[in-house]
Amino acid sequence: LVFPAEHEGAAGFEYAWHAVAADNASPWMSTSGQTGEFDRGLLAATWPRFLQSLARTLAHFPSDHTLRLALSGLHALVASAAHFGLSACVNEALLLLASMTGLHSVSSDMLISQVLVKSYNRYSVLDAESPTSSLGVAAEGFAGSEQRLKLQEQEDVSVQVTQAALQFGQDYRGQVAFVALFELAAQFSSAIGRQGWDALLDVVHVAVDADLLPRQLRTIEDPIFEHMWVPRTSTLLAMDAAQLRIRARRLGAGEGQRDGQQGGLLSAISSFWGSSAESQTSPTRRQELRWRAAPEQLVGLISRGQMAVRASAIGSLSNLGNDIGSALPLFLTVLAERFPQPPPSQPGSPADAADDARSPVTKPASIDSAVDATQAHYVPSSVYLFELAVQLVLAEPTRASTVWPAIEPAVQRMLESADTLHHFALERCVSGLLNMAARVLETDQLELVERMLRCLGLLRDSDERTFHGVAPTLAEGIGRLADTDLQALLAANWAIVRLLLKRLAHVPDFAEAHVGTSNCMRRILHVLVEVVVLLKCGAIDVPTYFADVLDTLAAFVPNDRALSALAASSHMAGSEIASKLIALLYDMQELARLQSGDSAPHSPPHSPHAQTEPSIASVASGLPRHSKTTPMMMWIGAMSALSGFVCLGNREVRQLACSQVQKAISGLAGVSWVSGAFGRVLFPLMDTLLRADLLADSSMEDTHARCISMLTMVFLHNAGALHAAPAGTGSYLGSPSLGSRLGPTYPQLDSDKPEPASDSPLSYIWLRLIAILSVYIHTGKLASSRLDPQSPDAVGKHGASLGNKQAAERRRHLSVLGEMAEESLKNCLLVLDSMEIFGDSTERQDSVLWRGTWEQLDKISPQLKQQVFPQLADNPTEGADNPTEATDNSTEATGNPAEVSDTLETRPAVVETREVEQQQQQEKQPGVVEAETEAGSAAEHGSHDVEKPEPLQEPKKKKHGRQNIIIVP
Repeated sequence: LVFPAEHEGAAGFEYAWHAVAADNASPWMSTSGQTGEFDRGLLAATWPRFLQSLARTLAHFPSDHTLRLALSGLHALVASAAHFGLSACVNEALLLLASMTGLHSVSSDMLISQVLVKSYNRYSVLDAESPTSSLGVAAEGFAGSEQRLKLQEQEDVSVQVTQAALQFGQDYRGQVAFVALFELAAQFSSAIGRQGWDALLDVVHVAVDADLLPRQLRTIEDPIFEHMWVPRTSTLLAMDAAQLRIRARRLGAGEGQRDGQQGGLLSAISSFWGSSAESQTSPTRRQELRWRAAPEQLVGLISRGQMAVRASAIGSLSNLGNDIGSALPLFLTVLAERFPQPPPSQPGSPADAADDARSPVTKPASIDSAVDATQAHYVPSSVYLFELAVQLVLAEPTRASTVWPAIEPAVQRMLESADTLHHFALERCVSGLLNMAARVLETDQLELVERMLRCLGLLRDSDERTFHGVAPTLAEGIGRLADTDLQALLAANWAIVRLLLKRLAHVPDFAEAHVGTSNCMRRILHVLVEVVVLLKCGAIDVPTYFADVLDTLAAFVPNDRALSALAASSHMAGSEIASKLIALLYDMQELARLQSGDSAPHSPPHSPHAQTEPSIASVASGLPRHSKTTPMMMWIGAMSALSGFVCLGNREVRQLACSQVQKAISGLAGVSWVSGAFGRVLFPLMDTLLRADLLADSSMEDTHARCISMLTMVFLHNAGALHAAPAGTGSYLGSPSLGSRLGPTYPQLDSDKPEPASDSPLSYIWLRLIAILSVYIHTGKLASSRLDPQSPDAVGKHGASLGNKQAAERRRHLSVLGEMAEESLKNCLLVLDSMEIFGDSTERQDSVLWRGTWEQLDKISPQLKQQVFPQLADNPTEGADNPTEATDNSTEATGNPAEVSDTLETRPAVVETREVEQQQQQEKQPGVVEAETEAGSAAEHGSHDVEKPEPLQEPKKKKHGRQNIIIVP
């Protein structure tokens, strides 16, 4: 520049800077029109010399006035370069300022931190993992959002000291350069190139890790978690240590105190780490300050640096999307490179010791740290930068089409390596992804939502520990997606949502305790309720989603341990979960029955992924996968899942399930539906109840009684319709046969084939009903005989009497159930005879059903025919074809009752043969066979030529409140 002679010297210097930096004119642009290209070429040729001169002035300025003039000149240079599109000039200017801050290219040693906390006007070093520290007390004494709020308060009253922060607090020039750096970045963000963004984000990385940012800038607006922020490394150490102590106390309380040792599992864990539980609070663990200066002086330097950061425009990074324009993808690409990533090598390896400045030392100093080695790579700045990208989408969802493609590869790498990622970084990744998906779902960008859900689907391959850590976040996020637009969510990617819901069903309680007030099960069940509501109102196609929804509901069935455990106030008890599932399954079976009114054929029912994974309809009830879902098959699947609750250990749940099953079946109309109810619901349910363990459980007596009553009542109400139906009508009768477990005494039925065409549905159902009730009758008689100490059956292996009081109490419910089954059977016989289903008195002997009935019943109770039909005693031709054979067969014990009885005695399987010394070679004595197998295993007995024993005394019948009343249709 050439100035007039009167403006030489100091006056000329002032005039020059005033002319080029005036606010009322575009800087360095005094020409216009045809000279624009000349100005750009001149600036492109001379900007390195100008920048070099400005850098020398900034590095060695003699006064604040000179520094101010140099900064205004740098501002004018960057403005002109941005105007003419000279990104190289802008990048070099930002790199110059970044290097002047002292926060660029910082080694990891300068980020080793200690936390100073003030107590009684004195500063001391905080031990984050100590349970008596302020952080430890806040982390262990609170939960959820209240815990996060308390920990933030503790961070506000403490100071994190690092060498990088101390140097920044001492360097006035660096503080001024920090302010200028972010002011230029905020004004000319669209002109910054990759090199400039690298330099800028490196400074942000060190500033966050050195805890120079105020808490307001580290606060995260998260709809899932209140009071969320980017914590320090020491704060996370305190949270992890507190969580470990809480979990150890829970396990230790279950283990109990052994051998006089205090602490339970906590002592064992502490011993494994090389320290004791008391050593954590002992004075020997007190850490010494790494710097020789006074703590007050260190705190003062840190405060200076934080004041400079607060004066800068670093907070404008979250609003760059408004001004950056077409340069946003470049910024996001550079930003995504600094997202949380798994460690490059295993901790402790030589490569791990050479980590660059982007991985500050956050690993514990000793092996007794509470943090797992695989989770020691927590970098606060990486979480902060990821949240910047999330905030860009949350602030403007239409920007998602630009943001998500740029960060998708980085997010996918994070979730693929979820097992080696720090748990907090993974939690923030999942939360941010779900928040973005919910925000984008509001704008109907279903393609982007599907891509986000596909990334979340990678979590299904993670191990249990990793998945349990993010389960509360997943549950709440999926709930928010469902609240936004459930129908659109199902259309986006129902397959991924279904798989995540099924895995969330198996999350234990301790995973929920990590979040506190959040409850996975309650939120997920709310989502399932909304899905069922959509099915009922017809918003989504029923055949397409029915089997998958049923399969998902079946995954949430609680086990007996969950039903008996007491849940915390914020968690759902197992009985509450079961009650909600029972209500949902009842709605599902009603929905399936309503589909039977549709005249149009159904399209292929299952989504493509369902072809490789069987649903509850095929698993629970043995139904094959068909190409079309009929209403009958959907109803059978729902009822099979509903009847499974009848066999659970909680009494209230069993009663509710029985009521719903009976309510659902009582309203059936049509032979095909009634046949399906017997063959696919009631008979499999009774087969399960006749397992040795369930039959021997006295607490299940009311359930057995109610199911016996329900079975016979439903049969009697539909006997007339079943008898009038033609042969081969009941195509859903085939079910696993009771005889496959009870031995050759009972009829064998093929579950994969329908009943023979020559038999009516009534014959099939009646014979199966007889086989079930016969087990109860014979078991009750066997239990009644063993209640008598003088009975031969009451003598054990070594002659010890089994007729003691405890054994009698264990078997008493069997005799009660046997009496009830016998009365129910009598009731059924009288009703069928009154309906002349067996024929009249002259046609009974020719009835196949009559002969098949007594072939079964004579083996169990020879006196039953005389009790029900006493008139047949005077007419031997109407009796059994071979009374002697029937009497002989009555002495053979069926397999399953013997199993149950021997199970009650808890004796090993033995075969005892009592021989008489002098008559052994001439006459065979009756063999006493006792066998016991595991519940549900096959037990078969060989037949023996036996001498007729004395018939068992019929037990005295006592009136029981659950006896059936004869029903005459």
